[in-house]
Amino acid sequence: MRIGNHYYRVDWGHLLVIAMIAFICALYLRDTLATSTHVNNILFVLPVSVIALMLCAIIVPQAVKKVDKIISYESELKVKEEAPSETWRDLGWIALLVIVFGLYVYSVERIGFDIASWLFITLGLYICGERRLLALLIYPPIAAVIIVVGFLALIPYPMYTLIF
Repeated sequence: MRIGNHYYRVDWGHLLVIAMIAFICALYLRDTLATSTHVNNILFVLPVSVIALMLCAIIVPQAVKKVDKIISYESELKVKEEAPSETWRDLGWIALLVIVFGLYVYSVERIGFDIASWLFITLGLYICGERRLLALLIYPPIAAVIIVVGFLALIPYPMYTLIF
C-alpha cells in the first residue's frame, strides 16, 4: 500500500481481529446504553468498553508497518514462506489455555470466585511460560484479591467466594 512517498504493509488478519473486537465492544456498549443509562446498569460495561476500544485504537498501528522500498511479489512470497508459524506444540498450549479458561468459568460457581481466579491466574501464567516459582506464588493471590475486592465493590449482588 502506498500513501504519498511512503510504502506500507498491512497485516490484514491482525487488522481484521482488531476490527472485530472493536465492533463487538461498540455494539455491546450501544446495546447497553440503549437499554438503560442508569448508573447501576452501565457501571461495569461503560468503563470496560471504553478501555477495550482505546486498546484497539492503540493496537491498530501495529498492523500497519512502514517499508523502505517496494517489495516485489516474488520476494513477498519468499518472506511469507520464511515467516515462523506456530508448531503443534504451541497450538497445544493455546488449546490448553482455552480449556483452563472453560474450567475457570465452570468452577467459579462451585469453588468460589476467589479460589477459581487464583487457580486460573496461576495456571494461565504457567501455560504462558512463567516458570519462576516466586512469581507464581506471589502474583496470583495478589491479583485474585484485587479482582475479587474490585468486583465485590462494583457489582451490587452477592458473589459466591470461599474466603471473602
